[in-house]
Amino acid sequence: MPWSASEAKSKTKSADTPEKRKAWAKIANKALKKYKNEGKAIRVANAAVAKMGSDETTDMLMVMDVLSSLRRKRKVQSRDPFGREAGTWEEEDAVVFDREFSTEQREEAEESGAAMKGGGFPIKNKSDLKNAQRALGRAKNREATIKHIKKRARALGVDLGNWPN
Repeated sequence: MPWSASEAKSKTKSADTPEKRKAWAKIANKALKKYKNEGKAIRVANAAVAKMGSDETTDMLMVMDVLSSLRRKRKVQSRDPFGREAGTWEEEDAVVFDREFSTEQREEAEESGAAMKGGGFPIKNKSDLKNAQRALGRAKNREATIKHIKKRARALGVDLGNWPN
């Protein structure tokens, strides 16, 4: 059963704008076609819409990434501990919700205090905050990055508890 944008509001609270409802319907229908499981299709669409922020351009790019990842498969070869091929199979790419920032967006975020010096670790919403926490291991200056992430969490009203410990 294909879903319409009007049905999105009854499936998730995150579909609070017409753009998000259209994106939800598009993703849910594509996921239903791929997985042939309504529950899984709804979960994929709900997760994608929940990650959407207020920047429509970035959000539409993210929706296109989700849709393209629902189409891709890749061959995976596994090897045993001795280096011999153990098997080959097709594996679906995971749906990834990382957000990309342009140079201009990073400069704006730096000026507003939402990013570190040089535009690193831009955090404009809760999804960006989660991405920054996960990317902490790639930080050049761990202490400064932790301080920045905690500052942005406070600004967004998120309690990190004793993170990163």
